[in-house]
Amino acid sequence: DEAVQTPIIGKEEIGADIRWQVVGSGVFGAIKVLPYQARGALSFAPGHLQAQWQGAELHINWTRRGADVPESWTLPEASNDGVFRIEAFDETSRLATWETETASLQVIPPGAAISLAVSKIGEDGRAGTPAVLLIPVAVA
Repeated sequence: DEAVQTPIIGKEEIGADIRWQVVGSGVFGAIKVLPYQARGALSFAPGHLQAQWQGAELHINWTRRGADVPESWTLPEASNDGVFRIEAFDETSRLATWETETASLQVIPPGAAISLAVSKIGEDGRAGTPAVLLIPVAVA
């Protein structure tokens, strides 16, 4: 309803502790201090993530998604550019990280890697929600 107000917080305050208080019917609620994450400003997870072995190299590609990408096939296709971060993981930790300005990458992942996470880097330098894919078994 009209009682809910959107706070005016600048990008420079991302990560800062903000004091939040619920107020209603003349009663002041508890104050909580939470870091401002601006999660709504993070980039969307890429779509159509694929990986295929070609010899010793793993070819990875994906499609950028975002609020500016139309959902209708009748509209012009959005650009598939930006800066993307690709990370290789084993069961417990990150093993390697790559960045690229195209929606594809050819890599030789570390031997223990079992999954890849691809995320778009936003204009504020933060990685958005990742798309995750299990690394396919190499066929000899």
